[in-house]
Amino acid sequence: MGMAVYATEARRVTEEMFIVAAKAVAEQVTDQNLAIGLIYPPQGKILESSLHVATRVAEYIFNRDLARVPRPADVAAHIREMAYRPVYRGE
Repeated sequence: MGMAVYATEARRVTEEMFIVAAKAVAEQVTDQNLAIGLIYPPQGKILESSLHVATRVAEYIFNRDLARVPRPADVAAHIREMAYRPVYRGE
């Protein structure tokens, strides 16, 4: 959620965004994961899972005209770029 809101500069956060995020997490749980008792994606895939969720939520934000930045041609690439952008700490 946070990465999507940051990357899109969303005007507001809605309840529906949390539903989109939950569905994006569920999309990543395989039958094999469920068979071994996992109800979330494996921890070893946390970065990829987070980027997937952020992309889905960002797409929702852009589709609802809630973003304060123009929609990029590739939303997933935009999210990935923002995730690796250095954070200015005023030093």
